[in-house]
This record gives sequence, structure tokens and C-alpha cells, in this order.
Amino acid sequence: MTYPPDSTFYQELLSFGDGLLNQTRDLILPLWQSNAFEFKFKDDDSPVSVIDLKCEELARDLIHKHYPHHGIIGEEYGTEKGDAEFVWTIDPIDGTQNLINRIPTFCTIVGLLYQGKPVLGWLDFPVLGE
Repeated sequence: MTYPPDSTFYQELLSFGDGLLNQTRDLILPLWQSNAFEFKFKDDDSPVSVIDLKCEELARDLIHKHYPHHGIIGEEYGTEKGDAEFVWTIDPIDGTQNLINRIPTFCTIVGLLYQGKPVLGWLDFPVLGE
């Protein structure tokens, strides 16, 4: 790979991110539709659902498999390799309170940093299909 990364590499990353969100949506929707998920409150009194946890686990697994040298900052499982050249940021369910209350305006947020600067980002509202 050339440095700084060229547009071909960013296109690959964009495609990967799109696929990652397709897979998290496929995980989220059946759980949302069944309304069969648990939640608890974190130390900061914010809710976390099993959907949050499973979604971030899936995203991390996909990133580890395709980009093992990249770092990850996740809301639920913290930071690993935070000083890597590329670092993914994951908020598996932004709006967990909405999810719990069956309000469909929650989303998955994924971002990518290159040398600490944002270069790509995704928002996916799975229930709304947006």
C-alpha cells in the first residue's frame, strides 16, 4: 500500500464499512422485531442492551479479520491499538433508550480515523432502512 493511502484503498475501506453495516443490520433487525432482548444500566446510568453488545462484537470481529493491524475504539468494549495508524470507532447503538422504548430512530455509527483524523464515517438506521 502506498502512503498516504490512495483513493483505491479508501474505496476498499468504504466498501468494507458498507458491508460491516449490512451485517450489523442483519443482526439487529431480527432482535428488534422479536422484542426479545435484555438490557441493563451501566455505571454511568446509561442503558446498554444485548443488541449493543452483540453488534459491537460483530463489528470488532469483522475488523479484526479484515484489518488486524487497525485499532478500534468502541463504546461498549473500549480501546485496543488506539495508537494504530488506522483506528475504527464504533457506537453499536446510538440511541439505546429509543431502542428499548421501541422508537425506531436509533442508529449504528462507525467511523475511521487515519493518523488521528476522521476520513470515513457511516450512520445506519436499521429499522428505518436509511
